[in-house]
Amino acid sequence: MLNHLRARLDLGMILLVALLFSASGLGTESWEAVAVAAAQLLPLAARRRAPGVVLAVVAAATVAQLLLGPARNVAYVPVLLGVYTVAALPNRAGHRMVAAGAAAAVAVVMGEFKGLVDGTLLALVAFGVAWTMGMERRRHVADRTRLVEQQARHSAESAAAERRELTARRLHDTLAHTTTVMLVQAEALRATADLSEPARERVDTILTAGRDALTEVRQTLRDLAEDEHPPPASTELPELLARLRAAGLVLDEPTGVPDGVAGALAERVIAEAATNALRHAGPGTRVRITVRNHDDDVHVEVGNELPATTRPGGGGFGLASVAGELAEHGGRLEFGPRGRQWVVRAVIPAAGPAARTP
Repeated sequence: MLNHLRARLDLGMILLVALLFSASGLGTESWEAVAVAAAQLLPLAARRRAPGVVLAVVAAATVAQLLLGPARNVAYVPVLLGVYTVAALPNRAGHRMVAAGAAAAVAVVMGEFKGLVDGTLLALVAFGVAWTMGMERRRHVADRTRLVEQQARHSAESAAAERRELTARRLHDTLAHTTTVMLVQAEALRATADLSEPARERVDTILTAGRDALTEVRQTLRDLAEDEHPPPASTELPELLARLRAAGLVLDEPTGVPDGVAGALAERVIAEAATNALRHAGPGTRVRITVRNHDDDVHVEVGNELPATTRPGGGGFGLASVAGELAEHGGRLEFGPRGRQWVVRAVIPAAGPAARTP
């Protein structure tokens, strides 16, 4: 849905610039001018997928349009949009060079027709503003991604605290109470019953073991209450995916996730891969999630298109941690580029390693 909205916005933007061209009389002087104007506008539809190439094409068409004359400032609005796009995406030296070259070429041509101030300096200022706005957009996206990650960690910590509290309550309400009752009954039996010496020794053994068990339960309750660094726990997957969608990621609700340990591990894989997609590819990225049950294994695959502005790197600590967790349960995790896609693939034993051992 987000991709469709972005496509409609891009189409609307192209139409608005075309109307601006028409109102100013630009691109209507000859067939050559019309063709060059089309070369300026139509590539903008692909500016998110190939920003560097689109910027280079639009810049060349803009210079041609200016040389055809008459030179108008409105002529370089499309190339400003291209500059904004490359600045808003993760930084890349090649794109900076293309943007600088486009700014210099347009400024030189405008200077020839309109002079230093109204031509060259005005063009350079406009390009600088477009670049600055793009960089601000990139920082905003990075801040929003960090906020989503912080919210996920906070939810994980809250969930862990709730589980510790629930565990402490269950221990107190079941094991501690039961052990206390057993101790009271054993002490009453020892005090009132006519026991032989061997039987009395057995009761003493029961009392000693019971008191030790009760001490251990109480110590466990204290440890749970005082634990300020609980083990990491994942937030609920639907809640995390909803936050990622709100931050601009395009993904569907995964189906076919099993119950039990295999399902929890599958959710860990999906959560880590989807969060990485937002962090490295940015808003608007389409993430495809596939969960299949195959024989005794659960196969999970999460893929997203690699951004044109970054080169693929390693999986980072998060995926390495998930890989280690899967290995402990007899599974495996693979991740890396596949063509223009970054793919995370996991194979998880449905029954766990113990059940699979002959």
